[in-house]
Amino acid sequence: MAETFHEPDEFEGEMAAMPYRPDDAATRPPIFAVHHRNERWLLGIDGVRGVGIGRNLIGDDALVVYIRDAAVAALVPVTIEEYPVELVVTGEIDAL
Repeated sequence: MAETFHEPDEFEGEMAAMPYRPDDAATRPPIFAVHHRNERWLLGIDGVRGVGIGRNLIGDDALVVYIRDAAVAALVPVTIEEYPVELVVTGEIDAL
């Protein structure tokens, strides 16, 4: 049986579903940078349980802030760096 030859794939042996390319950060939408700059101080607000990126009801990019209860909403701004902030009340989150 003859062996077939093939050119090695750039990602041959790569186990990830998508290859990791750190330079892709330069092509990400600006909201990723806004999230990165603001996540730490948002998590410092008592009652904030998480910060993510999503969309608001009309489909615009938004920061999503997960809060313990509705009382925390008064502590979170409605916009950050011109992006809307969407609040999600999660209740208390316990790690298992």
